[in-house]
Amino acid sequence: MYLNVLKYNQIKICIFFIFIFFGNTIKLIGQPQNDFCTNAIAVPLEVGTSCNLVNYAVSNATFSNNLRCQNEVTTNDVWYSITPSQNVLYGNLGIFTGQCHLSIYDACNSSPIFCRPFNISNPYFNLNVNPGTTYYIRISDFSFMNGNMEFDMCFWEDCNISVSIITNTSTICDGESALLEAFANFGTPPYSYQWDQNLSPDQYQTVSPNVNTNYNVTVTDINNCSDTGTITIIVNALPIVTAFANTPVCEGFGTILFGNGGTYYNWAGPNNFNSTQQNALVEGLPLNSGTYFLTVTENNGCSSTSSVNILINPAPTLILHKNNFSCQKDSLILTVSGANTYMWNGPNGFTSILDTIVLHNVIPAQSGIYKVKGQGTNLCQKTDSIKVTIYPTYSYGDQVISCFNELSPGGQLMTATGFYIDSLTTVNSCDSIISTYFIYNATEAQVSIINDTIIQAIGDGTYQWFDCTLGQNIPNENSQIFIPTQNGNYAVIITNASGCVDTSDCVTIDVSSSQSTINPKSITVSPNPTSNIFYVHGLTQPANYEIYSLQGLKISNGSVFDQSIQILEKGIFYIKLMINNEIIVKKLIVL
Repeated sequence: MYLNVLKYNQIKICIFFIFIFFGNTIKLIGQPQNDFCTNAIAVPLEVGTSCNLVNYAVSNATFSNNLRCQNEVTTNDVWYSITPSQNVLYGNLGIFTGQCHLSIYDACNSSPIFCRPFNISNPYFNLNVNPGTTYYIRISDFSFMNGNMEFDMCFWEDCNISVSIITNTSTICDGESALLEAFANFGTPPYSYQWDQNLSPDQYQTVSPNVNTNYNVTVTDINNCSDTGTITIIVNALPIVTAFANTPVCEGFGTILFGNGGTYYNWAGPNNFNSTQQNALVEGLPLNSGTYFLTVTENNGCSSTSSVNILINPAPTLILHKNNFSCQKDSLILTVSGANTYMWNGPNGFTSILDTIVLHNVIPAQSGIYKVKGQGTNLCQKTDSIKVTIYPTYSYGDQVISCFNELSPGGQLMTATGFYIDSLTTVNSCDSIISTYFIYNATEAQVSIINDTIIQAIGDGTYQWFDCTLGQNIPNENSQIFIPTQNGNYAVIITNASGCVDTSDCVTIDVSSSQSTINPKSITVSPNPTSNIFYVHGLTQPANYEIYSLQGLKISNGSVFDQSIQILEKGIFYIKLMINNEIIVKKLIVL
C-alpha cells in the first residue's frame, strides 16, 4: 500500500480524502493537517515478523533544522501516530533520499523516547511500549527545506494469536464421536485451519477414533499469524458382553439368562421383561419365548449389548374323560388325548401306556386318583389326573333267627323258615342282592296230663309252671313235669334257646278225685344224687316203674321191690312208681 501525503507551507486547512483503488494499492491524495502532533496522521501497524514498507511523499513542507532528538515545540515538521496492541513495537525505516531523522514520543510536548536517523546501515529497530497507548512519530531535519521529499517506513508487532481446541467430551467409548472446534483468540479473521489425522480444513470436526488419539490444528489469520492447538481424545474400550441361556425348555420350567462382561447389567425382552440382575430368571411360559437383549455397562459409562434367543416349548394340553359309571362290577373306561405318548398310574399299582383304558368288573378298591403324564413331540410333558369313585354293590346272605314273623330287607314278610331274596338299589343307584335265610324259632308251649294228676310240658327250653287261678308263677317249679298238690288251673311257660317265650293253655287238675292210700313221703330213692345206681325204699310190695327225662322221654321201665336200679345217662330224671293203681313220682339226679 502506498500513501502520498501533501502539505503546503503556511496553509492550515481541513482537507478531505479521496481513496482510489488500483488493484491492491491505495493512494491518499489531499492536504493533511500534520504540522503538529495533535494533527498527526495515523500510520498502519502490521502484525507478523516483518512489515511492508510504505512510501511517504511530502511536498512544500516546512521542517525544523538542527532539532534532532530535542523537545522543541514546533508547528513545523511532519507528525504521524501509531497505537500498538502489544509490548514491543518493531519498525523498518527503509530508504531516505535526503537527510531525515525520526523521533518517537509517548505524548505531545514530551521528550522523545526513541530517536534515530534514517540513513543507517540497519534500518530495523524495536521499542518497548505500553499496549493501547498512542505514540507520535516526528519526521524532522530535512536538508532541503522546501523540497519534495520521500521516505519509506513501516511498523509491525508480534503475532498474538492463541489457538485451542474445544470439545464436547474428551473421553468417549469405542464407536462414539466427539465434536472438535478450533478456537482462535487475539488473531485477525478470517482464519484458515489445518488439521492432522487427515481431517478436512474446517473449523468444526466430528471424530470417532478407536484408540487414544492426539488431534492438532494450526490456525492462521489474515496476517499470516498462526498457532497450534492440541487435544487428546481418550477412547475407552467397550465391555465384551456374552449372553446365553439354558434353552430350549418346556413350559412350567423357568430358564435362567446368564450374562458376563461388565459391572452393571440390564436385561430387556418380550412382555415388558426387565431385570438388572446379572443372571435373570424367566418364567416358564411359552409367550416368554423370544430375543432377550443384555446391555452391560462399565464404571466408565461404556456399554455393549448382546442378545440370546430362548424357546419355551408348550406342554401338551391333556383332555381326560371317563365313562358314566359308578357301580361295582361295571366297566371303567378312561381316555386321554392331546399328547404323543402317555404313562398312567393309579390305585393298587395300576400302570398303563394306552390312551384308552378299559377295566372290567371293577371293585371299590380301584377307586382313587388316576394320574396320566403326557409327552408331546417336543418332549415336553404335562401331568393331569381324574378321580374315580366305584360304589359297592351288595350281594350277600344273612341269617335271621326270630321268635316272630319278620320283614326281609326288601320288605317281604318272613313267616316260615327258608330263603328270602331281595334286589335293592343303593343311594348311588347301584343294585344289591340280599339273600336272607330266616329261621322261625318260635316255641309252642303245650302240656299233657298223665294219670289225671301229672302235667308234662311239651317243648324244648326252660320251664316255669304258672298258677292260672292265682295269676302267678309257682315258685321252684321249673321241671318239665309238674305234680300239683291241690286242685287248680295250671299252665307252663317255655323259653327256648333263642329266647322265644310261649305260654301253654291252662288245664284243670282235680287231685281230690284220686286220693292215694300210700303216703308219698314214705317212699324215697337213694342215693340222690347218684352216679348211676339207686334204690327205692319204703315199698311194702313190688312196684312197676318208668323213668322219664325232663323232656318227657321214657328212659327205661321195669319192676322194683328191694333191688337196685341202674341208669346210664346223666341228668335230671323223674321216676314214676305205680303201686296198686296209685302213682308216686320221685325226682332223681344222676351225676
